Amino acid sequence: MRCVCGIAGFSLGSSSGLDPTALARALAAGIAERGRDATGWAWRAGREPVEVRKLDAPAHEVVHAIELPAHARLAIVHVREYTKGLPAVVENNHPVQWGRITLVHNGHLENDDELFERYGQPRSTPRITVDTEAIAMLSDAVSY
Repeated sequence: MRCVCGIAGFSLGSSSGLDPTALARALAAGIAERGRDATGWAWRAGREPVEVRKLDAPAHEVVHAIELPAHARLAIVHVREYTKGLPAVVENNHPVQWGRITLVHNGHLENDDELFERYGQPRSTPRITVDTEAIAMLSDAVSY
């Protein structure tokens, strides 16, 4: 199985003068060939909560749908090549949120269901089946 998801992001200083929407769109276009099945992006502006948007379509079809507020300073863009968790179930697409964690990943876990069972944690929604959620759950819920 070949994992070819694309991941890009930015962190801008308050005086950068760059347009966050234009930058996120350019990044999505630049990684578009790395994932044909879904596109997602997340951002944070100031102390506001992380915002996430996901579409079950390739970046070249939805790049103009990417919008960020002008004061967004942090963002991540993900294009998905399906390995586990059907893209038509939007919750499966990245960025994935579980608890306090928002993340994307490029790879494939074989034991995500076992990890949720081992640590006694639920999936974030009944519909989600993507393996990436186990990484977020472990990052947030498991203390060492």
